[in-house]
Amino acid sequence: KGVIYPSIYEGYGLPILEGMSQRVPIIASDISTNIELNKSHDCQLFVFRLENEEEFLGYLVKLDKESHSIRSRLDYGDLSMYRYDGVAQRHLQVYQCILRSEK
Repeated sequence: KGVIYPSIYEGYGLPILEGMSQRVPIIASDISTNIELNKSHDCQLFVFRLENEEEFLGYLVKLDKESHSIRSRLDYGDLSMYRYDGVAQRHLQVYQCILRSEK
């Protein structure tokens, strides 16, 4: 099991977060959201350059051969900051702050 996400564009990276929540290995393209999520979670994603097919295939082979050991080491850490209720609350706080500053 794993997530393969060769996206050209993603608004936020929800498929990556879903994979993290399931504690599976993730192969993802080097778009900015994936890079940021990778950095925020101890660089455990396999991030490949979109134009580099060999790098992508190399990660597929690595996951196929080393799946058990890779999965046993995965720890994406605390993902609670992405829970819907917390994100919605932070958005509300931003809007309230903006509204207060306009008065």
